[in-house]
Amino acid sequence: MVFDQVGVLADTNTESNQIQQFISGALDRHVTPHQAHNIFRKVLKSTSADKQLSRMPDTVATFADHLVLVIRDQNDVTSGVVIQSAVQRLAFERWGESLCMDWTYGTNNVGFHLATLTKKQHP
Repeated sequence: MVFDQVGVLADTNTESNQIQQFISGALDRHVTPHQAHNIFRKVLKSTSADKQLSRMPDTVATFADHLVLVIRDQNDVTSGVVIQSAVQRLAFERWGESLCMDWTYGTNNVGFHLATLTKKQHP
């Protein structure tokens, strides 16, 4: 489970000192920066990008107050993943009636469809 969460931290470009602190806390022992780097490298090299991506929704869902929706077709092929953090949910709860989706740029460098929430003032 610790390795799965380290993989998610890597996917989200978490700072190395934060990964080191997470590993130290999860293992309940002091972990040096070099040891954390070795663990981090082993996690990234031990699984393919496809496996890391398929594990990500399950791992993110284990964090408190995070919601994950995996959209699959009739052949059980994943066609979309929606992840909502606690902060995003709070924004929807407080300002949901004035938030809109901005699809101006559409996709990222690997072809994933992206959207941004923006707050619009009503006239």
